[in-house]
Amino acid sequence: LQELSMPQIHFDQINYLAVIAAAVATFVLGGVWYSALCKSVWITAQGYTEAQIAEMKAKTNTAVFFGGMLLAYLIIALVMAVMFQRFEIATPFGGAKVGLGIWIIVAAVQFTGHLASNKKFAALLIDTLFELIFFVGMGAILGGWHK
Repeated sequence: LQELSMPQIHFDQINYLAVIAAAVATFVLGGVWYSALCKSVWITAQGYTEAQIAEMKAKTNTAVFFGGMLLAYLIIALVMAVMFQRFEIATPFGGAKVGLGIWIIVAAVQFTGHLASNKKFAALLIDTLFELIFFVGMGAILGGWHK
């Protein structure tokens, strides 16, 4: 039997500035997407009223909400950067293609959840289009920006 070994991950070769930039860019994109571009359509598609949104905002710890989102984007960017380093993805286009592949997986999972929900298809569409833009964009940043 041939022994299997875990691939080496070289954390010293990760461009942490690119990881931070990709996460912050995604965070900003999310703010623009869900406030300026799609806010009212998203609220309606989710089945919320403006009053319900106001009530949810009042109950939400803003630092935890936004900090949690930024942390999630940092984790996603770091994992993608590790994948890119391991599989030698070294161009913006190559990174965007991998981002697209990751998005296909995420969108399929989102779709299965949508099938079991009573939300409008527009809710799924708004969320998955945001994720498409952010995974492709994050991939392009991480694939193209090296130490």
